[in-house]
Amino acid sequence: MNNSQTNKAKHTTNVQPPWQDREVTSLFKVFGFTGLVIVFFVFLGVAAIPIGMIKNPTTQGIAWLVALGIDVYIFYLLWSQFLSPATKFTSDWEHYAPDKLGAPFEVRFESNYSRTFVGKGTLNFKDAGIEIEGYMPPSLLYQIGIIVVVTVVPLIFLGIGIGIIPALFIAQYLGKKEALAWMPYHRLSLKLKGRSAMLHQSSATPAKVSLRLASQDGERFYRELNAHYPQALAQFPGLFPDTSTPGKEKEKIVPPPAAASTPPSTTAVKLDMMPLFSSSTESGSAAEVVFERENTKEISGTKYIYRYHRGPNETAARAFLEQNPVTERCYYLIVKTPVGIFGRDIDGTYKQ
Repeated sequence: MNNSQTNKAKHTTNVQPPWQDREVTSLFKVFGFTGLVIVFFVFLGVAAIPIGMIKNPTTQGIAWLVALGIDVYIFYLLWSQFLSPATKFTSDWEHYAPDKLGAPFEVRFESNYSRTFVGKGTLNFKDAGIEIEGYMPPSLLYQIGIIVVVTVVPLIFLGIGIGIIPALFIAQYLGKKEALAWMPYHRLSLKLKGRSAMLHQSSATPAKVSLRLASQDGERFYRELNAHYPQALAQFPGLFPDTSTPGKEKEKIVPPPAAASTPPSTTAVKLDMMPLFSSSTESGSAAEVVFERENTKEISGTKYIYRYHRGPNETAARAFLEQNPVTERCYYLIVKTPVGIFGRDIDGTYKQ
Protein backbone atom coordinates (compact mmCIF):
# COMPACT_ATOMS: atom_id res chain seq x y z
CA MET A 1 0.00 0.00 0.00
CA ASN A 2 1.47 3.37 -1.00
CA ASN A 3 1.56 6.50 1.13
CA SER A 4 -1.53 8.09 -0.47
CA GLN A 5 -3.61 4.98 0.18
CA THR A 6 -2.35 4.83 3.77
CA ASN A 7 -3.23 8.48 4.43
CA LYS A 8 -6.67 7.97 2.89
CA ALA A 9 -7.31 4.95 5.11
CA LYS A 10 -6.22 6.90 8.22
CA HIS A 11 -8.48 9.80 7.27
CA THR A 12 -11.44 7.47 6.79
CA THR A 13 -10.80 5.84 10.15
CA ASN A 14 -10.53 9.16 12.01
CA VAL A 15 -13.70 10.71 10.57
CA GLN A 16 -16.39 10.78 13.25
CA PRO A 17 -19.97 9.84 12.39
CA PRO A 18 -22.30 12.84 12.06
CA TRP A 19 -24.23 12.11 15.27
CA GLN A 20 -21.09 12.63 17.40
CA ASP A 21 -21.15 16.43 17.35
CA ARG A 22 -19.93 18.89 19.97
CA GLU A 23 -22.20 19.89 22.82
CA VAL A 24 -22.02 21.65 26.18
CA THR A 25 -24.24 21.62 29.25
CA SER A 26 -26.84 24.32 29.86
CA LEU A 27 -25.13 25.26 33.15
CA PHE A 28 -21.84 25.81 31.32
CA LYS A 29 -23.64 28.10 28.85
CA VAL A 30 -25.17 30.19 31.63
CA PHE A 31 -21.89 30.73 33.47
CA GLY A 32 -19.98 31.10 30.21
CA PHE A 33 -22.29 33.82 28.92
CA THR A 34 -22.10 35.65 32.26
CA GLY A 35 -18.30 35.51 32.08
CA LEU A 36 -18.27 36.84 28.52
CA VAL A 37 -20.42 39.81 29.51
CA ILE A 38 -18.04 40.59 32.37
CA VAL A 39 -15.01 40.35 30.05
CA PHE A 40 -16.78 42.61 27.55
CA PHE A 41 -17.29 45.46 30.02
CA VAL A 42 -13.89 44.98 31.70
CA PHE A 43 -12.20 45.41 28.31
CA LEU A 44 -14.12 48.63 27.67
CA GLY A 45 -13.19 49.88 31.14
CA VAL A 46 -9.51 49.22 30.54
CA ALA A 47 -9.66 50.81 27.09
CA ALA A 48 -11.33 53.91 28.55
CA ILE A 49 -8.11 54.90 30.41
CA PRO A 50 -5.89 55.58 27.36
CA ILE A 51 -8.82 56.77 25.25
CA GLY A 52 -9.71 59.36 27.90
CA MET A 53 -6.27 60.94 27.51
CA ILE A 54 -6.98 61.83 23.87
CA LYS A 55 -7.85 65.53 23.61
CA ASN A 56 -9.21 65.57 20.05
CA PRO A 57 -12.92 64.64 20.11
CA THR A 58 -12.85 63.19 16.58
CA THR A 59 -9.83 61.01 17.32
CA GLN A 60 -11.35 59.98 20.62
CA GLY A 61 -14.59 58.91 18.89
CA ILE A 62 -12.65 56.85 16.35
CA ALA A 63 -10.68 55.23 19.17
CA TRP A 64 -13.92 54.27 20.94
CA LEU A 65 -15.28 52.69 17.72
CA VAL A 66 -12.06 50.70 17.26
CA ALA A 67 -12.11 49.54 20.89
CA LEU A 68 -15.76 48.55 20.62
CA GLY A 69 -15.11 46.62 17.39
CA ILE A 70 -12.21 44.73 18.96
CA ASP A 71 -14.33 43.96 22.02
CA VAL A 72 -17.20 42.62 19.92
CA TYR A 73 -14.80 40.50 17.86
CA ILE A 74 -13.25 38.98 21.01
CA PHE A 75 -16.75 38.27 22.34
CA TYR A 76 -17.67 36.52 19.06
CA LEU A 77 -14.50 34.41 19.00
CA LEU A 78 -14.98 33.20 22.57
CA TRP A 79 -18.68 32.50 21.97
CA SER A 80 -18.10 30.52 18.77
CA GLN A 81 -15.28 28.54 20.35
CA PHE A 82 -16.84 27.63 23.70
CA LEU A 83 -20.59 28.38 23.78
CA SER A 84 -21.93 27.89 20.25
CA PRO A 85 -22.16 24.04 20.37
CA ALA A 86 -25.60 22.56 20.95
CA THR A 87 -26.94 22.15 24.48
CA LYS A 88 -26.41 18.68 25.91
CA PHE A 89 -29.18 16.61 27.47
CA THR A 90 -29.47 13.01 28.61
CA SER A 91 -32.62 10.99 28.08
CA ASP A 92 -34.13 9.15 31.04
CA TRP A 93 -35.87 6.72 28.72
CA GLU A 94 -34.84 3.16 28.04
CA HIS A 95 -31.57 2.90 26.13
CA TYR A 96 -32.20 1.05 22.88
CA ALA A 97 -29.56 -0.64 20.75
CA PRO A 98 -28.26 1.58 17.89
CA ASP A 99 -29.76 -0.76 15.25
CA LYS A 100 -33.15 -0.98 16.97
CA LEU A 101 -35.85 0.32 14.60
CA GLY A 102 -39.38 1.30 15.56
CA ALA A 103 -38.72 2.60 19.08
CA PRO A 104 -39.71 6.19 20.05
CA PHE A 105 -37.30 9.07 20.65
CA GLU A 106 -37.30 11.61 23.46
CA VAL A 107 -36.42 15.04 22.02
CA ARG A 108 -35.84 18.62 23.17
CA PHE A 109 -37.43 21.25 20.96
CA GLU A 110 -35.41 24.29 19.89
CA SER A 111 -36.60 27.75 18.87
CA ASN A 112 -36.77 28.50 15.13
CA TYR A 113 -38.50 31.92 15.31
CA SER A 114 -41.94 30.51 14.52
CA ARG A 115 -44.84 29.06 16.51
CA THR A 116 -43.73 25.52 17.13
CA PHE A 117 -43.28 22.92 19.88
CA VAL A 118 -41.52 23.89 23.11
CA GLY A 119 -39.90 21.91 25.92
CA LYS A 120 -39.73 18.12 25.78
CA GLY A 121 -41.52 15.82 23.37
CA THR A 122 -41.64 12.52 21.52
CA LEU A 123 -40.77 11.55 17.94
CA ASN A 124 -41.83 8.34 16.16
CA PHE A 125 -41.00 7.03 12.69
CA LYS A 126 -44.06 5.50 11.00
CA ASP A 127 -44.54 3.81 7.61
CA ALA A 128 -45.89 6.96 5.93
CA GLY A 129 -44.35 9.78 7.95
CA ILE A 130 -42.94 11.14 11.19
CA GLU A 131 -45.19 11.66 14.21
CA ILE A 132 -44.18 14.33 16.74
CA GLU A 133 -45.91 14.90 20.07
CA GLY A 134 -45.33 17.78 22.48
CA TYR A 135 -46.66 21.09 23.74
CA MET A 136 -47.56 24.06 21.58
CA PRO A 137 -47.25 27.59 23.04
CA PRO A 138 -50.29 29.85 23.04
CA SER A 139 -51.09 32.09 20.10
CA LEU A 140 -50.09 35.75 20.01
CA LEU A 141 -53.70 36.87 20.54
CA TYR A 142 -53.98 34.70 23.65
CA GLN A 143 -50.79 36.19 25.11
CA ILE A 144 -51.99 39.72 24.41
CA GLY A 145 -55.30 38.87 26.10
CA ILE A 146 -53.51 37.66 29.24
CA ILE A 147 -51.38 40.83 29.32
CA VAL A 148 -54.50 42.96 29.06
CA VAL A 149 -56.33 41.01 31.80
CA VAL A 150 -53.55 40.80 34.40
CA THR A 151 -51.56 43.96 33.61
CA VAL A 152 -53.38 46.66 31.66
CA VAL A 153 -56.84 46.42 33.27
CA PRO A 154 -55.56 46.32 36.91
CA LEU A 155 -53.20 49.18 36.09
CA ILE A 156 -56.08 51.33 34.81
CA PHE A 157 -58.62 50.61 37.55
CA LEU A 158 -56.40 49.75 40.54
CA GLY A 159 -53.24 51.64 39.70
CA ILE A 160 -51.11 48.51 39.92
CA GLY A 161 -50.22 45.64 37.57
CA ILE A 162 -47.93 42.62 37.70
CA GLY A 163 -45.86 43.64 34.67
CA ILE A 164 -45.58 42.41 31.10
CA ILE A 165 -42.87 39.79 31.64
CA PRO A 166 -44.69 37.98 34.50
CA ALA A 167 -47.86 38.18 32.39
CA LEU A 168 -46.06 36.44 29.51
CA PHE A 169 -44.93 33.65 31.85
CA ILE A 170 -48.52 33.21 33.03
CA ALA A 171 -49.72 33.11 29.41
CA GLN A 172 -47.14 30.47 28.50
CA TYR A 173 -48.11 28.32 31.48
CA LEU A 174 -51.87 28.57 31.04
CA GLY A 175 -52.02 28.61 27.25
CA LYS A 176 -49.74 25.76 26.18
CA LYS A 177 -51.56 22.71 24.86
CA GLU A 178 -50.57 19.15 24.09
CA ALA A 179 -50.47 18.63 20.32
CA LEU A 180 -49.61 15.96 17.76
CA ALA A 181 -47.97 16.82 14.43
CA TRP A 182 -47.96 14.49 11.44
CA MET A 183 -45.33 15.02 8.73
CA PRO A 184 -45.68 12.68 5.70
CA TYR A 185 -42.37 11.77 4.07
CA HIS A 186 -43.45 12.95 0.61
CA ARG A 187 -44.09 16.48 1.93
CA LEU A 188 -41.16 16.62 4.34
CA SER A 189 -37.86 18.45 4.01
CA LEU A 190 -35.24 17.85 6.68
CA LYS A 191 -31.93 19.49 7.56
CA LEU A 192 -29.43 17.75 9.80
CA LYS A 193 -26.60 19.14 11.91
CA GLY A 194 -25.21 16.47 14.18
CA ARG A 195 -28.03 15.42 16.51
CA SER A 196 -30.05 18.56 15.76
CA ALA A 197 -32.70 18.40 13.06
CA MET A 198 -35.09 20.88 11.45
CA LEU A 199 -38.21 19.39 9.88
CA HIS A 200 -40.34 21.48 7.53
CA GLN A 201 -43.65 20.99 5.77
CA SER A 202 -45.66 23.64 3.97
CA SER A 203 -49.26 22.49 4.34
CA ALA A 204 -49.79 22.07 8.08
CA THR A 205 -49.18 23.60 11.51
CA PRO A 206 -46.54 23.69 12.83
CA ALA A 207 -44.72 24.23 9.54
CA LYS A 208 -41.27 23.94 11.16
CA VAL A 209 -40.08 21.79 14.04
CA SER A 210 -36.51 22.07 15.36
CA LEU A 211 -35.33 19.46 17.83
CA ARG A 212 -32.32 17.91 19.53
CA LEU A 213 -31.70 14.25 20.36
CA ALA A 214 -29.87 12.70 23.30
CA SER A 215 -26.38 11.31 22.75
CA GLN A 216 -27.50 7.68 23.11
CA ASP A 217 -30.12 8.10 20.36
CA GLY A 218 -27.95 9.67 17.66
CA GLU A 219 -26.98 6.60 15.66
CA ARG A 220 -30.44 5.06 16.04
CA PHE A 221 -32.01 8.26 14.63
CA TYR A 222 -29.75 8.17 11.57
CA ARG A 223 -30.57 4.49 11.01
CA GLU A 224 -34.29 5.27 11.13
CA LEU A 225 -33.74 7.96 8.52
CA ASN A 226 -31.79 5.49 6.41
CA ALA A 227 -34.72 3.05 6.57
CA HIS A 228 -37.61 5.49 6.07
CA TYR A 229 -36.28 8.74 4.57
CA PRO A 230 -32.86 8.02 2.99
CA GLN A 231 -32.77 11.23 0.92
CA ALA A 232 -32.07 13.12 4.15
CA LEU A 233 -28.69 11.34 4.32
CA ALA A 234 -27.57 12.36 0.82
CA GLN A 235 -24.80 14.49 2.37
CA PHE A 236 -23.39 11.36 4.06
CA PRO A 237 -22.82 8.90 1.20
CA GLY A 238 -21.94 5.40 2.33
CA LEU A 239 -22.84 6.12 5.96
CA PHE A 240 -24.56 2.72 6.30
CA PRO A 241 -24.04 -0.34 4.10
CA ASP A 242 -27.16 -1.92 2.64
CA THR A 243 -27.03 -4.75 5.15
CA SER A 244 -27.28 -2.35 8.09
CA THR A 245 -30.91 -1.44 7.48
CA PRO A 246 -32.91 -4.46 8.73
CA GLY A 247 -36.11 -2.47 8.43
CA LYS A 248 -35.67 -2.40 4.68
CA GLU A 249 -34.52 -5.98 4.29
CA LYS A 250 -37.81 -7.32 5.61
CA GLU A 251 -39.62 -6.25 2.47
CA LYS A 252 -37.07 -7.55 -0.01
CA ILE A 253 -37.91 -10.69 -1.94
CA VAL A 254 -34.89 -12.70 -3.00
CA PRO A 255 -35.43 -15.42 -5.61
CA PRO A 256 -33.94 -18.86 -4.87
CA PRO A 257 -30.43 -19.41 -6.24
CA ALA A 258 -30.25 -20.91 -9.73
CA ALA A 259 -27.47 -22.70 -11.56
CA ALA A 260 -25.08 -20.44 -13.45
CA SER A 261 -25.85 -22.10 -16.79
CA THR A 262 -29.63 -21.98 -16.33
CA PRO A 263 -31.50 -18.64 -16.28
CA PRO A 264 -34.00 -18.24 -13.43
CA SER A 265 -37.42 -19.46 -14.45
CA THR A 266 -40.66 -17.52 -14.09
CA THR A 267 -42.12 -20.38 -12.05
CA ALA A 268 -39.33 -20.22 -9.47
CA VAL A 269 -39.88 -16.50 -8.92
CA LYS A 270 -43.63 -16.96 -8.59
CA LEU A 271 -43.18 -19.70 -5.99
CA ASP A 272 -40.90 -17.46 -3.94
CA MET A 273 -43.46 -14.66 -3.95
CA MET A 274 -46.37 -16.97 -3.19
CA PRO A 275 -46.50 -16.56 0.61
CA LEU A 276 -46.96 -12.79 0.32
CA PHE A 277 -48.75 -12.38 -2.99
CA SER A 278 -50.75 -15.44 -3.91
CA SER A 279 -52.22 -13.93 -7.08
CA SER A 280 -49.09 -12.15 -8.33
CA THR A 281 -48.21 -11.93 -12.00
CA GLU A 282 -45.15 -10.52 -13.65
CA SER A 283 -47.00 -7.57 -15.20
CA GLY A 284 -49.16 -6.64 -12.21
CA SER A 285 -52.70 -5.30 -12.06
CA ALA A 286 -54.85 -3.28 -9.67
CA ALA A 287 -56.82 -6.41 -8.74
CA GLU A 288 -53.73 -7.88 -7.06
CA VAL A 289 -53.51 -5.09 -4.48
CA VAL A 290 -54.91 -6.33 -1.16
CA PHE A 291 -56.28 -4.15 1.65
CA GLU A 292 -54.52 -4.60 5.02
CA ARG A 293 -55.76 -2.05 7.55
CA GLU A 294 -57.02 1.48 8.12
CA ASN A 295 -55.56 3.91 10.65
CA THR A 296 -57.19 7.13 11.81
CA LYS A 297 -55.31 9.95 13.55
CA GLU A 298 -56.67 13.10 15.16
CA ILE A 299 -53.99 15.80 14.96
CA SER A 300 -54.71 19.34 16.21
CA GLY A 301 -58.43 18.84 15.59
CA THR A 302 -57.93 17.48 12.06
CA LYS A 303 -58.81 13.86 11.21
CA TYR A 304 -56.26 11.96 9.06
CA ILE A 305 -57.21 8.65 7.43
CA TYR A 306 -54.59 6.15 6.14
CA ARG A 307 -55.61 3.03 4.23
CA TYR A 308 -52.75 0.55 3.93
CA HIS A 309 -52.56 -2.03 1.12
CA ARG A 310 -50.00 -4.52 -0.17
CA GLY A 311 -49.19 -5.29 -3.80
CA PRO A 312 -46.76 -7.51 -5.74
CA ASN A 313 -44.92 -4.81 -7.68
CA GLU A 314 -44.82 -1.17 -8.75
CA THR A 315 -47.04 -1.73 -11.80
CA ALA A 316 -49.87 -3.13 -9.69
CA ALA A 317 -49.49 -0.38 -7.09
CA ARG A 318 -49.61 2.43 -9.65
CA ALA A 319 -52.56 0.83 -11.46
CA PHE A 320 -54.48 0.57 -8.20
CA LEU A 321 -53.75 4.18 -7.25
CA GLU A 322 -54.74 5.44 -10.70
CA GLN A 323 -58.09 3.67 -10.43
CA ASN A 324 -58.80 5.13 -6.96
CA PRO A 325 -58.64 8.93 -7.02
CA VAL A 326 -58.58 10.82 -3.73
CA THR A 327 -60.93 13.80 -3.48
CA GLU A 328 -60.62 14.63 0.25
CA ARG A 329 -57.80 16.29 2.12
CA CYS A 330 -56.06 14.33 4.88
CA TYR A 331 -57.01 11.04 3.17
CA TYR A 332 -54.15 8.76 2.06
CA LEU A 333 -53.98 5.52 0.09
CA ILE A 334 -50.73 3.62 0.73
CA VAL A 335 -49.50 0.52 -1.11
CA LYS A 336 -46.45 -1.43 0.11
CA THR A 337 -44.46 -3.39 -2.49
CA PRO A 338 -41.10 -5.16 -2.47
CA VAL A 339 -39.58 -2.25 -4.42
CA GLY A 340 -40.96 0.61 -2.32
CA ILE A 341 -44.03 2.29 -0.86
CA PHE A 342 -46.41 4.16 -3.15
CA GLY A 343 -49.18 6.50 -2.12
CA ARG A 344 -51.88 8.87 -3.24
CA ASP A 345 -53.54 11.89 -1.71
CA ILE A 346 -55.53 14.83 -3.05
CA ASP A 347 -52.40 16.20 -4.76
CA GLY A 348 -51.72 13.01 -6.73
CA THR A 349 -49.56 9.88 -6.59
CA TYR A 350 -46.06 9.66 -5.15
CA LYS A 351 -43.33 7.23 -4.10
CA GLN A 352 -41.86 7.48 -0.62
